[in-house]
Parts: sequence; structure tokens; C-alpha cells
Amino acid sequence: MESRSSSVHTGSLPRESVRDVLQSLRPGVKACFEKAAARYPGPQKVTVAFTLQGQGTSGFIEDEEIIDSSIPDPWFQACFVEVLHSATFSAPSGGTVRITYPFVYQPNPDAGT
Repeated sequence: MESRSSSVHTGSLPRESVRDVLQSLRPGVKACFEKAAARYPGPQKVTVAFTLQGQGTSGFIEDEEIIDSSIPDPWFQACFVEVLHSATFSAPSGGTVRITYPFVYQPNPDAGT
């Protein structure tokens, strides 16, 4: 039995707040996708899951994992997790929050022209 599956997440954080923070990561996420684009062309998708734990007024990420990825490259996944850790969240109220979020990459067909 995994501890993650038995964890109870009792906290809350406004969905819009989480979305805004994760969307602010787009430039870094895009850079990871673009570095992998030569080896993995076309549209790509990565879904991440992590627990957000509060400390004072800030939230920090723990137990992060890539739960689905169209790019099975360890370097790409490390890049992605590094970008994820650059996020600054508000602390969840009342405990921890488990978040699952998809990132989709659509390459620009007119790039470089």
C-alpha cells in the first residue's frame, strides 16, 4: 500500500489561484518542450500531480510526479519538475491539497519563418 494513496488532503486553495500560478510557468514549460521538440515533434502533453503544503503564508510542492507524458525522456521530465519547483503558491488553508494539472504543447508551424 502506497502512502500517497492513503494520504488525506484536507486543505483548500482557490482553483483560480492554482491555475494562475501554473499558467505563470508557461515560459519555462515551453522551453522544456522546445528543447525536446527535435526528438519528439508534434503536439505533446504532460500531466503532473503534486501535494501543496503550507508553510506560513506560502505553499511549497512535495511528492511531485509526472503521471502521464507523451515525452518519455528523463532530461525533459527533470526540466519540467525544475520549472514546477519555481512556482510560488499561497499556503492552502486547513491542510494539504493534492493537485493534478495537464500542460499541453502545440508547436508553432510557422516558427522560424
